Amino acid sequence: MWPKVVDCMGELLDSWKDALPESKSTEIRAIKIRDFHSRYIDNIALFDHVILNYHEPEEMTKQAVGIINYYKKNPNTKRRETPVIFMVSAASGAGKGTLMECLNIMGSYQISIVSKMGQREEKDNDKRDGMIAIGAANEFPPEFDWRWEFHKGNNFKGVKYAVSTSEIEKNIQNNKPQIFISNMGQIENAKKRFGNKMVFIYLHATRTKEEMRAYQYANCKTREEAEKRIGEIYDVHKSYINDIANIDHVLLNTTYEEDLYDQMFRLIEHYKN
Repeated sequence: MWPKVVDCMGELLDSWKDALPESKSTEIRAIKIRDFHSRYIDNIALFDHVILNYHEPEEMTKQAVGIINYYKKNPNTKRRETPVIFMVSAASGAGKGTLMECLNIMGSYQISIVSKMGQREEKDNDKRDGMIAIGAANEFPPEFDWRWEFHKGNNFKGVKYAVSTSEIEKNIQNNKPQIFISNMGQIENAKKRFGNKMVFIYLHATRTKEEMRAYQYANCKTREEAEKRIGEIYDVHKSYINDIANIDHVLLNTTYEEDLYDQMFRLIEHYKN
């Protein structure tokens, strides 16, 4: 019976669309959203800043005011020296591992992934983003001299991470762009270390709040862990709002995984010039 079922599916779906209220309007809106995403992806390098409507509506005003005030004090700050260093910040579940795995597989000839060490136990996806877990009890080697702490909160002591500035300098000498994952608390430190070579990226998953919560509950072992991560996601979003003027580009992790790759490869190509 399956061939007959498949044959009638198109007609059945059209009938349902006609029966459901606002179905045509919803379909048109979905097409327009996808069209906008496609235009943004194709032209991501043209956008100096992206105001995100993610949590509370008044946060959009705060982002706009932050951008305006920044350029009153810091005109003409968009010039970059090549080869650039991309620093990506993102909340839990936004797609950092997916992005870095893609670059590792398809983009290694274009960009170097900077090795990163963490004082924590190994996870299954560590290999995807250059991560080297050394355990909580071990010390970083001396060459891993750029160090910071992440996930620190009232009920969590945080995890220490580090990258090697000598590795970054070697990539610069080889005239190759490079990328690593950090957090927005390291932006000013990055500027002091590498100046106008730094390109700061925020990775944002285009999920609703309900979808985000469902994702965390599905991917965390306990309810407590899920709630902690949800709280961290809101904290990272607040950091983005407060530091929006320092973020050079926003990668949108949409429904289509390929969108993420396309945006990053377009930025790599853009900063070659």
